[in-house]
Amino acid sequence: MKKVLLVSAFAILFSLDNGFTQIFSLNSLNHLSRHGTSLATARLQHEGSFWAEGLKFSCTGCGKCCKTDGEVWFDTEEFSDLIGHLKLPISDVIAIYVDKIVSGWVKIKDSKELEKGQCIFLEKDGRRCSIYDFRPQQCRTYPYWPRLLASESNWIKESLLPEDSTLRTAESKVWSFEDGGCEGINHPDAVLVHRNTIHINHELYKSYHDTFPYSLTSELPDRLISKVDITQRIKSATIDWLSLFAMKYDLPIIKTCDIRFTSMRVFLGTGKNQIVSRLRYEVYRLLAKGIEDPISPLSTLLMLPFAFVRYQDFEEWQVQMVNSVIPMLCDEINSESNGERILSNELEWEFFHPSYCYPGHDDKDIRHFEGRSPFPTLVLRIAHRIPQYRNSEGYEGKNPFLGDYDSQLKDFSEILYKVMR
Repeated sequence: MKKVLLVSAFAILFSLDNGFTQIFSLNSLNHLSRHGTSLATARLQHEGSFWAEGLKFSCTGCGKCCKTDGEVWFDTEEFSDLIGHLKLPISDVIAIYVDKIVSGWVKIKDSKELEKGQCIFLEKDGRRCSIYDFRPQQCRTYPYWPRLLASESNWIKESLLPEDSTLRTAESKVWSFEDGGCEGINHPDAVLVHRNTIHINHELYKSYHDTFPYSLTSELPDRLISKVDITQRIKSATIDWLSLFAMKYDLPIIKTCDIRFTSMRVFLGTGKNQIVSRLRYEVYRLLAKGIEDPISPLSTLLMLPFAFVRYQDFEEWQVQMVNSVIPMLCDEINSESNGERILSNELEWEFFHPSYCYPGHDDKDIRHFEGRSPFPTLVLRIAHRIPQYRNSEGYEGKNPFLGDYDSQLKDFSEILYKVMR
């Protein structure tokens, strides 16, 4: 069996600093909010809740959620994606936009050009987000936060009528920096949001928040810069694997993962429990993206570069995941949604490893390359969209294993090694 290949620089950094494993918070903190909110993480029982039949909400673009007292945080991956979008050196991004760094999380500065407390990424018109497609989950999941869904009174309290609304009375809430508010909640023209959408965003926020670190002690940028660099290199190597290797030989993953609709995600930890927690978060993240884009064949590649270096360990973990962990996770997610099966047959799972070997085949069998990737990787995808998407694209599958065996095996090995360098 081939030795697992990992980027040497990553391995050195990992051995020097124990893999950049984040400390996960199991308790709620009061820091991840522009509304100064308390983030209770107790599970909500949907049956009998005030939002069991849905809630009225449509974003009006008022920008008030970006002007309220509180803090905006990006995790390492969100910050890495933001840097790619801004097309600036990471040192410049930190100098211009970052107020504080804690265990890979980044607190963004308030704007100095706009009014007190406004997010630095709010456009000068005070209404539009300049990084909307790259905003953090904290912003994406508003207003389906635990505090606002804890009671109907909290939800109503968050609602505002526009200043020029003819429906305003003397008792109508007036927006303030301290109290905040949202014009889209219970707006007369708002759509009725289905409870599954509410539930998915609510749980996504909780899973996201549970990764927030215990300690709020600031740290120097060097560690964050290293994390971002590793994350970007891992994503780049994975994209090369898909585009230069898997697409060239039309491997099965290309039939089910269109790179245009695939999220590249990286987890730098090694603990199995942490991986399961991250997986739960990625499931909700993918489901939330499915709500935003109800047509495209969405998928997520979760790379685990420092976990399961030995294929035997990965194989044992894969069996545990398929036989017990994933079914339990799916049952948990479905049970939280008042008996309505959010997942059903919605998701498919697939596993890849640099030394992947199909049982019962010779170690040098070329078909092993179907399951080989630069890093241990878990693929999640919204299954039912794949056939209809491929049919609409006029896709015709090809046999990747036609041709001279020896030369193709050599080519496979060389390309995969080149991608992983």
